[in-house]
Amino acid sequence: MEYRRARGFPAEYGVLGLLLDGPAHGYDVQQRLHVGLGAVWRIAWSQLYHVLHGLEEHGWVRSSLGESSSGPPRHTYAITAPGRRAFFEWAEAPVTRLRDVRVEFLAKLYFLRRHRPDDLEPLIERQAQALRQAIDELDAAGTAFGEDPWMASIALSFRRRQTRSALDWLDEVRRALDVERKEPK
Repeated sequence: MEYRRARGFPAEYGVLGLLLDGPAHGYDVQQRLHVGLGAVWRIAWSQLYHVLHGLEEHGWVRSSLGESSSGPPRHTYAITAPGRRAFFEWAEAPVTRLRDVRVEFLAKLYFLRRHRPDDLEPLIERQAQALRQAIDELDAAGTAFGEDPWMASIALSFRRRQTRSALDWLDEVRRALDVERKEPK
């Protein structure tokens, strides 16, 4: 059931997540994105409609044509059951590359916090485990990163520190989640 996509942030999953709040036309999806994930992710109008059409072709969203008080009829998009399943499969899996923590993992945290808050801690733990495994793999690789031992050494050191920093950040996320859960509502 894999949806073929371009490299980079999987915009189709972000759009599916935005449609979990209910059916919407393109402008509403763009507004939801701006309000919820604007600090992390943006999508161009042309890309948004391309993604929506691809999701519809794949059966993960369905559209209906509705009246508009301010112009021509608009397509309203709604997530389907297969789209919902695919979304949560994606949202509950850790990212595999460190560079994806900055955008993709943050988006997963955002959506799970809104729609399945009990799944946040397990995702954070799976992500921490993936990062610990990445450190183990870096340690095992040693200087196998290239022919120049000095360059290999500093590149390896950089990647280790980035990964350890991401692990430290995950601890901060856990603590912030604990504080939020203890605060009266």
